[in-house]
Amino acid sequence: MSTTPLVRLESWLCKEFTIMINKIILAIGSNYDPMSNMDQAEIYLRDIFADIQFTRRIWTEPIGIDSDPFLNCMAMASTQDDFERIQGTLKQVEWQMGSTHQEHCRGLVKIDLDILLFGKRRYHDADWRRSYVSTLIGELPLP
Repeated sequence: MSTTPLVRLESWLCKEFTIMINKIILAIGSNYDPMSNMDQAEIYLRDIFADIQFTRRIWTEPIGIDSDPFLNCMAMASTQDDFERIQGTLKQVEWQMGSTHQEHCRGLVKIDLDILLFGKRRYHDADWRRSYVSTLIGELPLP
């Protein structure tokens, strides 16, 4: 049985142009005007990731720095972009929100956006052991 040219074309397109979709998990935190900065970060992230879902926010004590408590949440989204592009985009959001390395060194974190999972690869191993991560990860719609 022969197939029509249109069926062959559709089959070829599906094979040749398969788009890789990666799931990502983000850890988000702020200790400087945290409610406002977390709200602003969510706005930016919703513009970047159409399907992003956020956990609730919880307060945590700082680890390794002398600062005010952090407000943290996690998020899950999908992307067709590669790790480097997403990492760069998140750094751009941090920069647009006025978060700088110098302030981080002084214990002021306007916003911190970390990729914990990209596809099947884990990042920031120490963060995975933090209690807020294990608490909040259960709120994400994991497969």
